[in-house]
Amino acid sequence: MSQPTGPGRPPALSRPGRALVKLLVGAAGLAVLAGGAYTVWGSPSDTAAPAAQPTLEVGRAMKTSFDINTTAAGELQAKNQIEIRNKLEQQSTIVEIVDEGKLVKKGDVLIRLQSDEIKSQVEQEQLQVETARADEIAAREGLEIQISENDSALRDAKLKVDLADLDFKKWEEGEVKSRRQELTLGLLRANREHERLADKFKQSQNLFDENFLSKDQLKIDDLARIEAEDSKAKAELAKKVYEEFEHPRSEKEKRSAVDETKAQLERVGRKNESELASKRANLENRKRQLSIREDRLKKLLEQMENTTLKAPNDGLVVYATSMNQGWGGGEGPLQIGRKTYPNELLISLPDTSLMIASVQIPESMASRVRPGMPANIKVEAAGGKSFQGTVASIGVLAESGGWRDPNRREYTVKIDLQGVEGAELKPSMRAEAELRLGRVDEALAVPIQAVFNEGPMRYVYLPQGAKFTRRPVQVGRRSERFAEISAGLADGEQVILRQPKPAEVLNRPWDAKELAVVGLKLDEQGKVVALEGAGGPPGGRGAGGPKPKAVAAAAGAGSAVTMNAVAVQLPANVEVKAADGASAVAKPDAAKPDTAKPDAPKPEDKPAADPPKTGDVKPAAEKPVEPAPAPTSAPAGDKPAGGGK
Repeated sequence: MSQPTGPGRPPALSRPGRALVKLLVGAAGLAVLAGGAYTVWGSPSDTAAPAAQPTLEVGRAMKTSFDINTTAAGELQAKNQIEIRNKLEQQSTIVEIVDEGKLVKKGDVLIRLQSDEIKSQVEQEQLQVETARADEIAAREGLEIQISENDSALRDAKLKVDLADLDFKKWEEGEVKSRRQELTLGLLRANREHERLADKFKQSQNLFDENFLSKDQLKIDDLARIEAEDSKAKAELAKKVYEEFEHPRSEKEKRSAVDETKAQLERVGRKNESELASKRANLENRKRQLSIREDRLKKLLEQMENTTLKAPNDGLVVYATSMNQGWGGGEGPLQIGRKTYPNELLISLPDTSLMIASVQIPESMASRVRPGMPANIKVEAAGGKSFQGTVASIGVLAESGGWRDPNRREYTVKIDLQGVEGAELKPSMRAEAELRLGRVDEALAVPIQAVFNEGPMRYVYLPQGAKFTRRPVQVGRRSERFAEISAGLADGEQVILRQPKPAEVLNRPWDAKELAVVGLKLDEQGKVVALEGAGGPPGGRGAGGPKPKAVAAAAGAGSAVTMNAVAVQLPANVEVKAADGASAVAKPDAAKPDTAKPDAPKPEDKPAADPPKTGDVKPAAEKPVEPAPAPTSAPAGDKPAGGGK
């Protein structure tokens, strides 16, 4: 089989292929006589069928090569387009503007805006900056004075603490010891005096008893003894009072004095920190006010500079109002006296030597487009010329279709164009890009409309007599026209290219061997599930399709069947059944519908070239299936199988 000659262009029939088509067409004519509705899809010719010719409804699985392409529409953009916007933060008025279409050099004045109000604001802000700078200097001096005062107060508080400590040590090491020694000595003196006078009284008592001492003298000695006892008691009491009362009291007083000075030192420290923090905060506040004023002045000076807009590079002057991109388009064209608004686009300077195409692709195709992928871009406004390109980027977020189509999601793809020198391309020209997502070489394939979905199942309909039977298949890579069959079909087997009616389908259960070939089985509930270790559901990426649904349906009597595969051109005067049972005769000039309906087919009226029965086709598990080649060029995320479009 020959290779395709272009995107979406089927291969031309070889001589054996044309013979095969003639044979199949003859079989189709016999099927018409028997009441069958079969037509054959083979290798289509390069010549498209006339509009009145009906297309065929039966195709064959055969090895072929095809590109996996997708098309997207959009417009051209300058890759290095420079936008000149109004950078002022307030409304202004144009007082000078360059002529549109003029080629300007870098640094040329493009627009001058009114600056009187901004100039007045600059002068007022300069006065505010000077005042804020003076306040900042005063705050800095106040902070330095406060630091000096804090040092003096802290030294004084520390001195008081030191003096209180010395006073306590003096009392503890001097006064306490001296007082205790004094009391101890007094008590010792009183004890000894009491002992002496007591002994003397005893001697006086003995002398008095022997009449050597007078009674008066005895009384004097007794009185002295009593006084000595009293002195002894007083000395003991004084020592006790000192130890139990005077010493603790004095100790508390001295310690309290020390603690008070230390507390005073702590209060002075905290007060110093508070006053210092206040002064520092005041200084920071003044510095912040000065910074704000200086920033405000700087911004006003920048705004003053922005009243004059200059060209950042060489380019062609294009008014934004001419491109309908200016926000304030309602104000009219750009001219002297026109009002402008903040961030309004005023002028664009496109560089037409480097162009890109910005196109929209459906959300379902976004994962298959990669940077660096080749593309072909056609520009009708440039005489229908085509340019080669390379995908530069894919949008991060999908864009909604808006209120007209809120469910539509599309991604923006940027494509760098090559060879645009001298092509006179301009921004906003409409462009159509064809992206090559991959290529399938010499793989078993069927038309995409022959494949149907049911959960994880991919299957096709095979003719069996006057009806059809289902066969599970494993679908590989897909394009808009073809689907690669990895397992389940053999080369040359016929498949139907439409959704048959329920009465046309043979009601039989799924064959376990056929399911096993494509990695499926029936579970205990009779549901089709993937085999363990089968690597996921068959059908390639995106296998979870919708319920069984026809991809293409036959049109009414006498009209062409609309499909995504190119049908084989019918010879003249060959009658072919349409899907609804009506017949049509292909003629050289025009195809006129035949209103006569054939009788119901009878078993004895089967055509000589009857399509193969189920019994004539061995299960896929029993016959060798030629494996498809490993994908080498198709990107990940091929188009999901689904019976169609």
